[in-house]
Amino acid sequence: MKLGKILTLSFLLLALVAIVNHQLTQSSKNLSLISTAQAQGTPTATPTPTPTPTPTPSLGRMTGGGSVFIGVDTAAKIKTQTAVTGALRVTHGFEIHCGAPPPTPNSLEVNWGPLGNDQENNFHLENLTLGECILDPTLKIPNPPVAPFNKFIGAGTGRLNGVAGASISFIFTDQGEPGTSDTESMTISDSFNNVVLTVPTTALTFGNHQAHKTNE
Repeated sequence: MKLGKILTLSFLLLALVAIVNHQLTQSSKNLSLISTAQAQGTPTATPTPTPTPTPTPSLGRMTGGGSVFIGVDTAAKIKTQTAVTGALRVTHGFEIHCGAPPPTPNSLEVNWGPLGNDQENNFHLENLTLGECILDPTLKIPNPPVAPFNKFIGAGTGRLNGVAGASISFIFTDQGEPGTSDTESMTISDSFNNVVLTVPTTALTFGNHQAHKTNE
């Protein structure tokens, strides 16, 4: 009887050990599968950035003019001239049209000086090659009259002190009445592509820019 009980207990013990080993093996496989899945990772959706809206170009025209005063150290000088001390006065007058290409007629005159030899310099626009008009949400709305744009981004070619081959790029804004918030910036180069005048974005000291709808 004792031998039978011993054999029975031994059998049960072996069976228990087999069951435990089986469970440990399954647990190890499950952990391995979980680790593999975690290592591979679940693809995470990348949020699509919200695009910045691009202002739609408008048709119309801008008229006006005025003057600004800038420090002579911010303006490039014609090589044969010496700038006087103090501020440099830059005046302009224009009627320009929006479009790609801009319809004619277009006019723009820029005068600045006098410089060291008391000569006033002049740029005369002959061909407006860029006339992009947009409603910039960061600027004030022109009113009155209500217009579909408040910024004119332009470029063209013309004459500098009577010499052909000069060029200009500029930005004029209309930010409502009475014009004290209107701004201008421009760069003028000679026929050799030398910059002769740079005006940073500056509010008008005198004058006014006026944006117009197509039918005005």
